Amino acid sequence: MSVYTILALNFDPCDGGISHFTNSIAKQLYKSKKLTKIITTNGKPLAQYNYPITLSSCTQTINSLNSKIRIARYFYYIKLLILASIEFLRKPQQHYFVNSCFGLIQLLYIIPLKLFGLKYSILLHGLDIISNAKSDYRLSKWVYSGAHTIYINSKASQNALHANYGKIQVKEVIIYPVIQPEEIDKEQIYSLRQLEHKTGAKLTNKQIVTSICRLDKRKGLDTLITSFMKYHQKHPDSILLIGGRGNMYDSLQTQINHLNAKEYIKLLGFIDNQTKYSILKYARLFVMPTKSLGQEDFEGFGISFIEASYFCTPVIGGNHGGVPEAINDTKTGYIIDFDKPNSETILTQTIEEILTNKELQTTLGQNGYNWVKQNYTSINSDLF
Repeated sequence: MSVYTILALNFDPCDGGISHFTNSIAKQLYKSKKLTKIITTNGKPLAQYNYPITLSSCTQTINSLNSKIRIARYFYYIKLLILASIEFLRKPQQHYFVNSCFGLIQLLYIIPLKLFGLKYSILLHGLDIISNAKSDYRLSKWVYSGAHTIYINSKASQNALHANYGKIQVKEVIIYPVIQPEEIDKEQIYSLRQLEHKTGAKLTNKQIVTSICRLDKRKGLDTLITSFMKYHQKHPDSILLIGGRGNMYDSLQTQINHLNAKEYIKLLGFIDNQTKYSILKYARLFVMPTKSLGQEDFEGFGISFIEASYFCTPVIGGNHGGVPEAINDTKTGYIIDFDKPNSETILTQTIEEILTNKELQTTLGQNGYNWVKQNYTSINSDLF
């Protein structure tokens, strides 16, 4: 049985799926007595973890600096590399699990592992595969080929790996991201009045549609806004809440302003878990119209759909990347090909089909909850 040390380049409370995914893996490994420690320079206070973790004293320094300052990021990586190197020298017999291999700097962490013949496995997420293939093909293939196991977050990401690198002679294991119901259920759901105060939106007697994700181009939120506008014209009791941050924030806000839709399309920016779960609880529909951007971007899975389904909220997503693995089409929601020219019209029609049929909402929502409980609430430690 392997015992793992996790080298976490992204970890809670960093915002993003990789951090939360790694935390889920760490908890399961710890329960199975397969975790030695986590090495990271970013984390919550140690008392909040129930497993060993090594933190660098530079955490507060980095957090106090502007994230756009490149030297701050380099300082973070150098400090983490020092921590990892000390661990490599002290315990060369460990099985090291690297949770992110995105770009040259992160790939550099694995070079000492391969050069010294240490046992390591890596976790790939989709976008890192196509990005590394474009910018650091030879180095990334060399790193991948030295791994004991390549863990991949979806079949779609596995297909992307094979399409970009061919078949690498390394064991591959698909391990889907999961939610943690015990953590979600700890959060107190706001009353509708409290949620109105948090969001600045009038929600009483409204049909709430939501999308909560990173505001990237591949998420297709501009398409959602256009389609929702058409639905709202027929159903003025509807409102759209978009939560998250990202490089599309300004352009989406400009689109909303141009449509004079600020009263019923709210761009909330970053929201905490309590607000997110409260919105999902009251929402009648979750929509993230993911679309293909070729080799520019990639949706490896779609944990946002899983979170929404856990709250019995029907979902609509795009036929791109790993999204079809996060939605059971026609059972928990609907998948639409948003690369087709008539997709906006189809989305408007699908929104109307769901929101005007309470029986369908209930069926899709209950199916989604059951599907998540059966498939996406725990990681099988036997995969490690």
